[in-house]
Amino acid sequence: MSESKFYHIDISGKLASIQTLDEAFVISKTGGFIWLSYCEPTLDELSLLKEPLGLHPLSIEDCIDDIQIPKIDDFPGNTFILFNAFHYSNKVLAIEEVNLFIGTNFLVTTIRHGLSEKASRRLSPPAPARVAVPRCPPLT
Repeated sequence: MSESKFYHIDISGKLASIQTLDEAFVISKTGGFIWLSYCEPTLDELSLLKEPLGLHPLSIEDCIDDIQIPKIDDFPGNTFILFNAFHYSNKVLAIEEVNLFIGTNFLVTTIRHGLSEKASRRLSPPAPARVAVPRCPPLT
């Protein structure tokens, strides 16, 4: 389920919550810095950022695609960073993808919890091979 939160950090460093994306774009013109935070975003949600922030379409697709390797792409108006975070708890390995777009006056973060089954299988170690070990006769 997608969730988004928007913030404005003014020139004095004060953090204020913003209700809508449109409001974030308007307030960004007054100075300071906007932070657009997405959890489990959709392609449609992130595509809204292409024009106003100058985000590269392939980087936006990378935020949605499960099978990505960590990377840094430097574009004229922003830098895109993708990395994976690993959490191990109760004998379960959880993998999250974290994406950052960093511009002069904005930060966009996206987090995706857990990879698809296809990606998880790719990262799973192979099952151990079973080898029959002959029994030795008891010593007499």
